Amino acid sequence: MNDTQKYLNKILTGIVQKNIPGIETLEVRGRDSLDFHDVSVGCLRRALEDAFIAGMTCGCGFDKTNHHFPTETL
Repeated sequence: MNDTQKYLNKILTGIVQKNIPGIETLEVRGRDSLDFHDVSVGCLRRALEDAFIAGMTCGCGFDKTNHHFPTETL
C-alpha cells in the first residue's frame, strides 16, 4: 500500500467511525458479523457528505484523467 492509499484509508476510516456506530475498520475481516452492518440512511448520508467534502477539499491534487464522475450521472 503506497502513501496515497494509506492516507485515503485513514480519511475514509475516520469518516466511517465518526458517522456509523459499530464499524471499527474498513478492512475485510472474513466474518459476516464483522463485515456486514445495518446502517441507517441518516448515518450513510452524513458519511457520504463528509467523504464528498473531503474529496472537494483535497481535489486539487486528484488525478482526473483516471478517476472522474461519469457525466451521465451528474
